[in-house]
Amino acid sequence: QQQQRQQHQELQELMQQLRLQQEEQSKCTQLEEANDTLKKQIRTLRQEHQRELERLRERISDEHAQKQRMRLGIQDLKNQITSLTHQNKDIREALRVKETQIQTLERELERG
Repeated sequence: QQQQRQQHQELQELMQQLRLQQEEQSKCTQLEEANDTLKKQIRTLRQEHQRELERLRERISDEHAQKQRMRLGIQDLKNQITSLTHQNKDIREALRVKETQIQTLERELERG
């Protein structure tokens, strides 16, 4: 009887240890699943981050190209202004010459 009680107690202790091990195993499984979920979330966030970086790089590149086009456009306009200024000077000079010619012709008509 004593031996039976001792065996029964040992059996209960073994069952208690088994329950504790099962609980620990369950906790480990839950932690592994949570870890896997976090790894997937991290991977997804990294991918989103990479895509966002790529979009920003493209946007910066587009803005740079647009600024370059604007600089070239501004330079072209400055060149046009310079050219028109020279043309204007040439036209004014030609007008002065014509006015002088007209005045000369008018004087000749008055004399003549």
